[in-house]
Amino acid sequence: DIEIYTSQDALKEYFYGDGTKIKVQIWSGLYKKELFENIRFPVGKVYEDGYVTPKILARSSKIVFLDYPGYVYYMREGSYMHSTLSNEKIAAYDLYKDIYPIVCNNYPVFKKLIIEKWIFQYIYTYRTIKKDSNYTFIQKKKWYEKIYNELLVDQNFLLQQDLSNSCKRQLKLFLFSPILFNLYIDFVELRGNING
Repeated sequence: DIEIYTSQDALKEYFYGDGTKIKVQIWSGLYKKELFENIRFPVGKVYEDGYVTPKILARSSKIVFLDYPGYVYYMREGSYMHSTLSNEKIAAYDLYKDIYPIVCNNYPVFKKLIIEKWIFQYIYTYRTIKKDSNYTFIQKKKWYEKIYNELLVDQNFLLQQDLSNSCKRQLKLFLFSPILFNLYIDFVELRGNING
């Protein structure tokens, strides 16, 4: 089974598909060398494929999907991807902010999706750090301040975008008070567990 995609169609499959055709993992494809011009894998972060693959797809004129399992990928227990929270995993909070310029300037149809993922990734990372027991208060505070301050700097741009009401509400509450935001989300999750 062979499928040929335009750049926009490949990005649509990448963002909205089930991950069986256009994958985030860079090892799942063959690429022309010139597609990587001025694109580098970020240093000190995991999930680095997520920073590169959408940029490569946005630059490609044609993407061919071949339904052939020609590569065996072994996932071992204890690998970095199966490890607990680390500074390198936390550092990937800015993935969607990083890919925004290349993807959205070329394909504005993905703008709302990328911006909402950008916001939710920041907030999700903040909450993940909060729940992790391996980090000291001082380590958490460092990350909290970094994530919060970056969202604060970007708030005018983000709030001027076409966001869902839910996303806009969560961003505003988070920027007003991350503590109140966490209490609100904890309450919503608790209520869901009680009702569900």
